[in-house]
Amino acid sequence: MARYIVAVDIGGTFSDLVALDTKTGQIRNVKVPSTPPTFIEGVMEALRKSGVPPVQMIVFKHGSTIATNAIIQRRGANTGLVTTRGFRDVLEAGRADRPDLFALGWDPNPPLVLRRNRLVVTEKVDFEGNVLTPLSEEDVQACARAFRKRGIEAVSVCFINSFMNPAHEQRTKELLEKELPGVFVTCSSEILPEMREFERMSTTTVNAYVGPILDRYLDSLTDAMRGWGYRGDILIIHSGGGVVTCDAARAIPARTCQSGPAGGVIGGALIGTLAGFPNVITFDIGGTRTWPSCTRGSRSPSRGGRSSSRSRSASRASTSSPSGPGAGASPGSTRAARSRTAPTAPGRAPGRPATGWAGRSRPTPTRTWCSGA
Repeated sequence: MARYIVAVDIGGTFSDLVALDTKTGQIRNVKVPSTPPTFIEGVMEALRKSGVPPVQMIVFKHGSTIATNAIIQRRGANTGLVTTRGFRDVLEAGRADRPDLFALGWDPNPPLVLRRNRLVVTEKVDFEGNVLTPLSEEDVQACARAFRKRGIEAVSVCFINSFMNPAHEQRTKELLEKELPGVFVTCSSEILPEMREFERMSTTTVNAYVGPILDRYLDSLTDAMRGWGYRGDILIIHSGGGVVTCDAARAIPARTCQSGPAGGVIGGALIGTLAGFPNVITFDIGGTRTWPSCTRGSRSPSRGGRSSSRSRSASRASTSSPSGPGAGASPGSTRAARSRTAPTAPGRAPGRPATGWAGRSRPTPTRTWCSGA
């Protein structure tokens, strides 16, 4: 009879498993090295080491930084953007804000989509949803031909005021899916039908950028779990700290951008409440990023507009923002000749200060247990 609730969280360097025996209350913990680039081997190794038989699992919950790291490390799908003529550079213009007003050497991160892959079509809808300029299907077909030649894997479609009238976006999606079979196509009117062009375009682009990667990962995870003998539900932690099905995660992959960190915030708030501390600061140090968060009154505040390396996702998320590199990140330098630690993690091959080992050519900060005298 099924009795275990099992959860696995994968990071850039380690994967962690917690299994709760609902009959005895016993908790099992397992930590294993992550296995990039697929990460599946690490998940399955953790499950095997836990000693929990697959037939005795009630449910499997999974948190990851797959989408987050794809954005931070710029390892997502080769993505194209189709937008209204005149709005090609919204992704780069953003809101013209700066993280530090007086940082003259600030080196902004490039957008997720190269300018040459941000194409425009003739169409226009006003703020009330009235069609001012009909959609040029010839322009859409020209975009499809260009994307095919460039090996584009995913396409983001975002037209001005489409949240008031999505007809042009929906027709564009139909044409692109017909011309580009197998390419992941996503529309802003489906992902974030709200005003504010930059947030809507950026969120839709993030959705396209991580969509193929998350889809392949979930396919591999499902096949591995079924091959292992588990037949129950596989639930994915979303950015709000709750869970969704694999199909829901595939539909809007941008919702998983804060998957693992959001789960840590919710778990930290619960532990604090059980210990009698309603106000808690959580500090989640991963291999790629460090995620601090603050909960007040046993509740974690949530807000939209999450930002990862200047690529904003406006989906609701528990308040947990990356604050500096993680313990397994690799150092480097900027074009302004300043030292920095790059957001890339070595997986199961961490490094030592100023040296590399286990096949690593680049050093990483040391993972150290610190104890007071």
